[in-house]
Amino acid sequence: MCCILGLAIILTSVVRKQLRPEEAKDKQAFLNWCVAPGIISFLLLINFLFSYSPVQESYKFSRSREYVSSKHGGGGMRSNTLIHLKGDKYEDYAGLRIFWDESQLRGSTITYTFEQGLLGIRVMSDWGIH
Repeated sequence: MCCILGLAIILTSVVRKQLRPEEAKDKQAFLNWCVAPGIISFLLLINFLFSYSPVQESYKFSRSREYVSSKHGGGGMRSNTLIHLKGDKYEDYAGLRIFWDESQLRGSTITYTFEQGLLGIRVMSDWGIH
């Protein structure tokens, strides 16, 4: 993941040089677009790599349905891949509750493993469907 972020930072720098050559020599733009995101990515990587105290949480899921409206009258209730965990757990964190294929989840339990990061930011280190 860190390699992908690093490549994205380098790619952003190259694209900015091509699109705005007048800013290519601007040191502040380099700091804003390359160094600052690189430092943040590095700190998040350190937080993840040196996490400790794993805790597992298991949840049954229920299927999510949402109302989709249309200007042409084709609206209605449709299912989506955003699952609802029992007790509305992690309701504000859709990234923990979205899956590409909900058919693999039917009648299953989702187990998350969370750890406390070195910098105090909680990280999800693993997940599984049982």
